[in-house]
Amino acid sequence: MADRGESFKLLFVNTQGKWSVERTMRALVLVLQGLVRLYWMSDN
Repeated sequence: MADRGESFKLLFVNTQGKWSVERTMRALVLVLQGLVRLYWMSDN
């Protein structure tokens, strides 16, 4: 649990580099896809 949190924190710290925008957009897309799937599952 702690290791996962640390790696997650490191990932976001590392996103301050070249690919920060690309990684952020990918993360947002994944989150949105997850929300859409949950919405469809709960709707049906």
